[in-house]
Amino acid sequence: MLSMSKNSFKIKHPLPDTGPRSPKSPHMSRKRNGNFHSLQCIEGEYIQEVADHVKKSSSSRDGEGHIPGTLYCTNLRVAFLPDSSPNNENDSCYLFMCSDYEVALPGIGKLVAVNSFTKAKVLTSTSTLKFIPEELIIYCRDFRVLRFQFHENGFEPQAFRVTMAIAQAQENSGRDTCYEYLALKNLENSCLARQDIQLQEGFSVVLFETLCDWEKELKRLGAAGWRVSPVNERFDMSTSLPKYLWVPNRFLDNELKRAFVHFNERRIPRLCWHHTNGSDLLRAANFHTNSDPEKEDIRAIEILLFAGHSQCVIVEATADLPSLPEIHQSYSKLWNLSLCLTDTSVAPSDEKWFSSLENTRWLDHVRLCLKKASEVTLLLTERSRSVVLQGKNQMTEI
Repeated sequence: MLSMSKNSFKIKHPLPDTGPRSPKSPHMSRKRNGNFHSLQCIEGEYIQEVADHVKKSSSSRDGEGHIPGTLYCTNLRVAFLPDSSPNNENDSCYLFMCSDYEVALPGIGKLVAVNSFTKAKVLTSTSTLKFIPEELIIYCRDFRVLRFQFHENGFEPQAFRVTMAIAQAQENSGRDTCYEYLALKNLENSCLARQDIQLQEGFSVVLFETLCDWEKELKRLGAAGWRVSPVNERFDMSTSLPKYLWVPNRFLDNELKRAFVHFNERRIPRLCWHHTNGSDLLRAANFHTNSDPEKEDIRAIEILLFAGHSQCVIVEATADLPSLPEIHQSYSKLWNLSLCLTDTSVAPSDEKWFSSLENTRWLDHVRLCLKKASEVTLLLTERSRSVVLQGKNQMTEI
C-alpha cells in the first residue's frame, strides 16, 4: 500500500516480487466488458507488472487522441493492449513483437516519467522516483515515441510500480541477452503453432533450425548446383557459423573440412543467395594471414569461391564503407537529434535542424552503403558469376 499526496508519497511495504507468475495469474488472463482479453506471452516470458485504465497517445490527421487499454511490463518487452472492441473479440491474439503498441526492452533508449507538479525525470534502474507519474514517455531506438497516461482514481500505485518495473527490466535486458535469443527462438509459439502457420495460404516461416529447413529454402531459391552440408552440425568446424551450410554439389565434406583453417574465424565461403540468371552471392571472412595452403587445399578453396562458375569476383565488404564505431556514433547523434523533435519548446529551426542532420553523417553512411549494394547488384545481374562478399570477421561481413 502507498500513502500519498499529489506531490509525494511514502512506501510502507516493499514492491512485490517480479519473478515468474503462474499462468493462472489474473494478470495473464482477465475479463473486460464480457470479452476474454489478455496478453499472449511466449514460452519463457512472464509478466512483471500491469497497469489498468491506461491511455496511449495516438496522433492522426484529426489531431491527438487516446486509446484506452492496459500496459504490461514483462521480462522481454513493454506491451500495451487496447481494450477489446465488440467487433473484434480476438484482438488480443497477435504475433509476438508485431504490434505498434509494444517495444522490446533492448529497444528502449530513454524512459521519462512526467508529473504536472514537478520536473520530468529520466529513469534508470537506480532512480528514486519521488512522485506519482501521470505520464510515461518511452523513446525507442527505432525513433518511435510511446506516450502512456495513467488514470488517477485509485490507480496511482499501479502507475508507480509499472514505471519502476520497466526501468529495472530495461536495465536487466542489457545484461541478460539470452532473453533476446529466447524471444526469437520461440517466435512461432506466440500465437499459433508453427504447423498451423504453414497451413495459412501456403505460407511458411523458415527458421533454419533443421536440415529440412535449409533444403526447403535452397529449393525455393532454385540453386540446383548446391547442397546442404551438416559438416558444422556440432559447431566443431566454426563456432560462429550455423550448423548447416550451403556448399557446391560436387564438394565432399572431407574436402570442405580442409578449407576452414584458411579463413579468419574459420568462416569459409558459403552461399547466401542465388540469382535467377544463375549468379551466386557468397559470404566469407578474409584469408588467414598465416595460412599456407597445400595444393589440395588450394583446389578446395577454388571450388568454394568459383562455385561452378567460370568467373569469381571478390568484393571487399568494408572497402569505402564506414566502420562499425562510426555507424554507432552517427546513429547516436541522429537519435539524440530526433529527441528534440518531440519537444516543440526545444525543437531547432528548419535551417539549424538540416545542418545538425548533416553533421550526424548518417545520410552519408546510408549513401555509401546503398552505393556498395548497387555495385554488388550490378555484378550479380550482368552475367552468371560467383560474387563473394569478404570481410575481416563475422562483424564486417555484410
